[in-house]
Amino acid sequence: MKMKRVFICFVGMDGVGKTTNAKQLGNWMRRRGMEVEYIWNRFDPLLLKAVFIVARVLFLRGRSISRDFSRYSQRKRKLLANPAVAFFYEGLMLFEAIVQTYIRVGIRTFSEKNIICDRYIYDVIVTLAKDLDYSESKVSMVVALLSRIVPKPDVSLLIDAPEEIAYSHKGDIPSLDFLGGRRRIYLQIGRECGMTILDGSKPLNEIFQKVQEIVQRSLSTRSTGQ
Repeated sequence: MKMKRVFICFVGMDGVGKTTNAKQLGNWMRRRGMEVEYIWNRFDPLLLKAVFIVARVLFLRGRSISRDFSRYSQRKRKLLANPAVAFFYEGLMLFEAIVQTYIRVGIRTFSEKNIICDRYIYDVIVTLAKDLDYSESKVSMVVALLSRIVPKPDVSLLIDAPEEIAYSHKGDIPSLDFLGGRRRIYLQIGRECGMTILDGSKPLNEIFQKVQEIVQRSLSTRSTGQ
């Protein structure tokens, strides 16, 4: 029996356990003789980085997201209230996210290795939805568009938890307000994309047990005899 390759992605807010579960899953699969490639797919702005630097100096007045999230957020939202700025920001961010996804993930989907992707294009959509105050219909539209462009995972796992729990799990989140509203957007995307939603407030070993069961079922249904 030969197992077909499976493409798995983990999405969710910072602090819900995506990386921990993704790495544990990779180790679990390797111990069972499967070839696995783990991909860290956090969005890393390149073209936007220069824009951010200029905006921070000219418009955000040097505010740092880590040192003064509240004022940084206020100034950023005021800047993005300009339709032209918002259009440019949205278009450039989506373009970069698509290119990065294909470079990191797309070309690897042609290999025989199983792929475990820590974060995916959905996380970028959540950031845009939060920054630009997307309506639910706009979120749906962007999700539908990008789902036709980027490779579709075989298994999508959304780890969900209240913002307070996620914030308590990770020390580098700038503020609880940073997470505010993100959970609702993630849950909308998760439902529309048919993701398996896992309770991130449970102990890690319980979450990972569910991950194992889901992935094992997927691998079993994709097995073929040759």
